[in-house]
Amino acid sequence: MSTDPLTLLGIIQPDGPGTATLLSPSSRYHNMPIKTREMPDGRTIAYLPRRFPKDPETMRVITEHVVRDGDRLDQVAASHLGDPTLFWMICDANLVLDPDEVLAEPGARVIIAVEEPGA
Repeated sequence: MSTDPLTLLGIIQPDGPGTATLLSPSSRYHNMPIKTREMPDGRTIAYLPRRFPKDPETMRVITEHVVRDGDRLDQVAASHLGDPTLFWMICDANLVLDPDEVLAEPGARVIIAVEEPGA
């Protein structure tokens, strides 16, 4: 039986690497290629490669959100994008790697944008 986490989670099939199509379509890793690495002991490890955010210029701006004290990024994403798990799109649109930074300053304007298909 495999002990590889990606296999156990059903993200990849034991017969070889593919793409992470079994991840939720709202995941930032959906359709990412799955990489493998041969370890010195002969094991093959499957992993998702580093994801580079899209250029915000390629995203379609929907609106802006004015940060209020007590805002939570998952709630902002749910309110504006209809899905709390899409918080990462807000981070990408604002060139922020740490989600805690997005809403750190009350009164700041946060761009709410979505990826354009094929961009």
